[in-house]
Amino acid sequence: MLAAALRWRSRTLIALPLALLWILGTPVVADTVMRSLEDRYTWRPDAAYAEADAVFVLGGGILGPRDRSGAPSGIEVEWGASADRFERALSLHLSGRARVLVLSAGAPGNPGEPGDGARLREIAIQRGVPPESVIVTREVLNTATEADALTELASRLHWKRVLLVTSAFHMPRAMRLFRKCPAEVVPVPVDYQTPAAGMPSGSAGLDQYLPQAEALFRSERAVREYWGILFYSVVRN
Repeated sequence: MLAAALRWRSRTLIALPLALLWILGTPVVADTVMRSLEDRYTWRPDAAYAEADAVFVLGGGILGPRDRSGAPSGIEVEWGASADRFERALSLHLSGRARVLVLSAGAPGNPGEPGDGARLREIAIQRGVPPESVIVTREVLNTATEADALTELASRLHWKRVLLVTSAFHMPRAMRLFRKCPAEVVPVPVDYQTPAAGMPSGSAGLDQYLPQAEALFRSERAVREYWGILFYSVVRN
């Protein structure tokens, strides 16, 4: 729209994208949009979940971009922004809520280096999970292929119930993609980006209505999830 404004000298074409950036960049709008995704599934403690055959943690951002993949037995770990996913899945398994811990293998890594799934498997074993109780999926590229991989596992192993762990804002899209899984898929949301309704946020007063880069980032993530939900509702209905 800004590029078009240069061609047609339209003040409207200049004002609209600036207004959109301002609106989506304000914390009050960003939190509202993000919370509309995060509040669809309720957070519950481990003990509130019925026993399941497996707990599956979706990949993406669990390990940091500079994690030392070659470090033995997970001694040195650089965690990423979504590390809560792994920690919660591990807690559910160790507390007896799930018999098997299933990890996403992730995309193919550099030759000679273990992928994210193999790396997390080492860490899980170091934390007390028996090696035979950890399964790493085949290589996957996104949530859709993760859903396909888990569906294959659940069908082959005759699982009845699977706990699905991912970030709260990502859970609505994930649950849509896992609808064809033969096992009952129980959502376990973690990694919340916004405070609960009624709780104070990081910004207060006038700051809630002034654009901030962090707020624009939250809006972008939320809008991306809605685009994903719309896309998969068409191509994987």
